[in-house]
Amino acid sequence: MYMLFSSRFWIDSSDLVDADEKDVDWSCTLSGDFFFPVFFIYRYYVLGVFFFFFWSWQSSLTFFLALFMNSFNGFSGLFFIREKQLVYMSDICGELGIAGEKKGIWVEALRTFEHVADEMGLSVQQRIRLCQPQRIIQVSLTPKLIHQQLEQPIIGWRVQHNNSRGPCKGGLRACESIELDDIKGLALDMVWKCALHGLPLGGAKGGIKADLNRFHPEDREIIMKTYIRMIGNDVGPQKDVLAPDMGTNSKDMGYMQDAFSWVASRSPYEDTVATARPLSMGGIEGRSGATGRGVVYTILNTLNHLGMEVKGCRCAVQGFGKVGKAVVEDLTANDAIVIALSDITGGLYNPEGLDIKGIFDWTGGGEPLGMYPNARKISNAELLELECDVLVPAAMENQITCENAQKIKAKIVAEGANGPTTYEASEILNDRKVFVIPDILCNGGGVIVSFIEMSQSAQLEQFNIETVNRKLRERLNRSFKAVLNYSE
Repeated sequence: MYMLFSSRFWIDSSDLVDADEKDVDWSCTLSGDFFFPVFFIYRYYVLGVFFFFFWSWQSSLTFFLALFMNSFNGFSGLFFIREKQLVYMSDICGELGIAGEKKGIWVEALRTFEHVADEMGLSVQQRIRLCQPQRIIQVSLTPKLIHQQLEQPIIGWRVQHNNSRGPCKGGLRACESIELDDIKGLALDMVWKCALHGLPLGGAKGGIKADLNRFHPEDREIIMKTYIRMIGNDVGPQKDVLAPDMGTNSKDMGYMQDAFSWVASRSPYEDTVATARPLSMGGIEGRSGATGRGVVYTILNTLNHLGMEVKGCRCAVQGFGKVGKAVVEDLTANDAIVIALSDITGGLYNPEGLDIKGIFDWTGGGEPLGMYPNARKISNAELLELECDVLVPAAMENQITCENAQKIKAKIVAEGANGPTTYEASEILNDRKVFVIPDILCNGGGVIVSFIEMSQSAQLEQFNIETVNRKLRERLNRSFKAVLNYSE
């Protein structure tokens, strides 16, 4: 077996098959100042280690490039495998995305995984298998639009990370700034989320690198139908089922379901390719607010566990989109006090409690949240550092970092968004005894109700809102108790 080592090394997962199953007793020390290929020829013991520097101009160039890279890394570490057990692994995620000072959803997800894998003593082979996506689909969308012309192709992705538990499941995000690494990180989160809640589903995520709100509604429909046709061979009820995410909505899911069902010559009930569809196309009651409603259910469980009353509980919510609005509505319905609220246009603060009805009327009329007149203006960053009982980051990822984690004054942080807290910040909050409800538990309401919708379609049934909410709360309560018991 041939493997090339440096502070940044490349790993082919095929080279690692069955490596952890052999009785290997070896260790090697790596230095960041050197680069060398190592040949491993072993059965029970290492038979030989060979070093070389140059045999052609290609190898010479490789050597100097690696040496150049190492000078910026300042890496040194150990790689030990003894008696079938991984003791310590230096920079195993160099290939997987953890290298240098790189940041992002994918990197944060891998850092979290690496920590858990160390605790569990997972082998290299197991880490590679669990970290790497099974399939990455990239498409270029070049449809002929009605109201405008595309100046360049629209890039789309679908990352199917793992389907070991069942068909993949995950949302479709549309954003001009989205990148493939973001989709990979979100797909990995979906694997964990479905497993945590006991759903027979795998994890996936999709992305369209465009702001769909800039397109005419008819052109937007064309783009969505083009996307689903281009990935149609790899999705479907037994393969991968989509859902809305940031930048997409229920109508978009309906467009994709319509195109997919037309090609398959089957009804939406028979061939579910997207959940959170309109009710007329086999959708389910209560799906639009399911994620936010699930956030509130986990908050209520946490308050009960900590012996705190929900009535009069002071809450701050960052984000006023699909999740944030549902969180604010349900918190208010449970007599909690929302003292702060923000979105991309700015934030509002009133220590005595915001006028939630007035804010909904204001934004419902098309006015920006940040311009609401009857509250003090604050920034998104200031909202995070307010003194409150419950802080709900329900906007974007990486909002609570090592730079502001020490300033968080909330007793409870309920992660309504995906990955709002970085790995380093999580460690700080844990040391400070802040009760954090992790995102894969807290915002799992959406995928749970999507699974209920898939079950509804399979049964040719139509569940009412009371049934949906009961099933959602029961499953979230089980998940919360399981996570709480394990953490204690």
